[in-house]
Amino acid sequence: MTVRAGTPLEEVQNRAHELGLDYPVDIGARGTATIGGTIATNAGGIRVLRYGMTRQQVLGLEVVLPDGEVLTQMAGMVKDNSGYDLKQIFIGSEGTLGVICRAVLQLKPYHPNNALSLVALRDHEAALQCLSSLRERFDTALIAFEGMWPDYWHLVCREAEIARSPIEGAHGFYALLEIQLRLDETSDALEAWLLDALELDLVQDGVLAQSIAEQKDLWGIREAVGEIDDHLGPHINFDIGVSPSRLGDFCVEVERVLASIPDASRCVKVGHVGDGNLHLLVSHTLGCDTSMIEGAVYELVQRYCGAVTAEHGIGRVKVNWLPASRTKAERRLMASIKNCIDPCNLMNPGVILASKKFDTKSASK
Repeated sequence: MTVRAGTPLEEVQNRAHELGLDYPVDIGARGTATIGGTIATNAGGIRVLRYGMTRQQVLGLEVVLPDGEVLTQMAGMVKDNSGYDLKQIFIGSEGTLGVICRAVLQLKPYHPNNALSLVALRDHEAALQCLSSLRERFDTALIAFEGMWPDYWHLVCREAEIARSPIEGAHGFYALLEIQLRLDETSDALEAWLLDALELDLVQDGVLAQSIAEQKDLWGIREAVGEIDDHLGPHINFDIGVSPSRLGDFCVEVERVLASIPDASRCVKVGHVGDGNLHLLVSHTLGCDTSMIEGAVYELVQRYCGAVTAEHGIGRVKVNWLPASRTKAERRLMASIKNCIDPCNLMNPGVILASKKFDTKSASK
């Protein structure tokens, strides 16, 4: 599908569905996010586990360069090894190298009748075992595996009452899992897996959505992360990437670190457990210097060899924390690319790279 950059993501999805196809990138802000924006930030979302990031869906780009020249690679070929794949430079560049105007997107077959289940688990380790079991049973049919820690669950379902809890009692972890069904399939296979998991004590409790309305209700618990700002008060929204196998340990340690900072109060954790992307929201004292909280979290990210941003991008807010994820050599190379394409620093100055004059020496400091 050839798409103009200003087209909303949801419009692209709906148009593809009319043709029996699907554009698999999906995020909560699908109604307002534009295709150009999702490409510029290499958006991830809830189906990365199955389809990958936006980068994997882009077959061609048309970009206006800082000097006004138009770079057009719109042939839409899957295989082309004729030199550098230049479109990749602009995907995830956050508008610092050029203005994306059009894109050729790769579509997939549309599967509207997916099976969805919400399960309660002992802890994050049990969630990883659950994920492994699902992959063994369903392979690439597993679309999403979203995790919610008890602090998030309590805030959304108990304290703020944004969503209704379909599971009784308190548990150590909650996971939302979605399986892609073929047209001739039903949710029986997922129900059979859930019964087996309960019998093996891998899952403590669980529900299976029986209708589209129930699917929306279950997803509503996970997507309520966009509605909890007022309940948290002043807070920092971290978008962290850690190896999925180390994510549980990271969360335990980050709670310990934050407990030692007087201005940090509560934190809630929710994320894309299957790909290691954690959304950590940390409340703090009104008007305090938040750099101590940020520094403590990003120092931990660096020790875990993680990413200071998994999908939201660096922008201007996280510029000073880029060294926690990128080495001096990587930052020098970024500065060199920026200098080569945009020597006058016209495109989104101050984004990703903090220096006003992007020389390779300053990028290494």
